[in-house]
Amino acid sequence: LIGGKVAGLEKALRGDADVKDILSDADIQRTQAQLGNISGRFGGSDQDLLGLKNSRSTNSVAWTGDGGYLNNPDLKVDSAPIVDQINASIKSPIGRDSAVNKGLKSVIADIGEIAGPDGHIDIGNLDAIRQKLRDTIAQNSTNGVVGSKTDVALNPIRNAITNQIESAVPGYRDYLAGYAADSRKINTME
Repeated sequence: LIGGKVAGLEKALRGDADVKDILSDADIQRTQAQLGNISGRFGGSDQDLLGLKNSRSTNSVAWTGDGGYLNNPDLKVDSAPIVDQINASIKSPIGRDSAVNKGLKSVIADIGEIAGPDGHIDIGNLDAIRQKLRDTIAQNSTNGVVGSKTDVALNPIRNAITNQIESAVPGYRDYLAGYAADSRKINTME
């Protein structure tokens, strides 16, 4: 019986037969229920996934949309604490790695190019630097990859950036946490 259903299903997949001709209505309902249980374990239906994506986008608009905080060039913070943290990281054991050293010096150069004469940088550019930190290091590595230890060692720099943006616009840290939480759910469901 199973072999016959498998052969019939193969025909259905090729388009030579209809699944309803091979499986009974009860078999189809059982299969749909099992698939529903599987998708439930991974977070829900396609509608749930779409809802999460829409929610994440809606929650991001105040930060990334037209007129959002990260698109306001007038919202600036002092870059000195960030540069200080990067320099401390360069002097730490992780900074002895040539890719990390070159990458971090590149970040300092980027900040220097973007910051005004007073050392202040708009939070949109600073957020972009935070997001690209890992990629900047990867570009300088021989294999284009950042290891987990290196990535963790970059957290003090990410925190320094987050702290500076949070000082200008309270709620930035919550925005990042919410975005990350929604993204984990979405990634699990996909």
